[in-house]
Amino acid sequence: MRTWFSETQSKPVTIRDVDYPSYAAAARALGVTRCTISRHVANGTLDKAGLGRFPNKGDSQ
Repeated sequence: MRTWFSETQSKPVTIRDVDYPSYAAAARALGVTRCTISRHVANGTLDKAGLGRFPNKGDSQ
């Protein structure tokens, strides 16, 4: 039985040609948090989700 929360919060997402039933499922599969997936959706950078950290411009390492 699905709860009210899961019915209203579940949003399907496609990342690098893989369909996930929800942000949470994508996050689990990619080893990141649901908030990370949401942030990538908002920024239009889903192709980079779960690939690791990228240095900011201007950071010297």
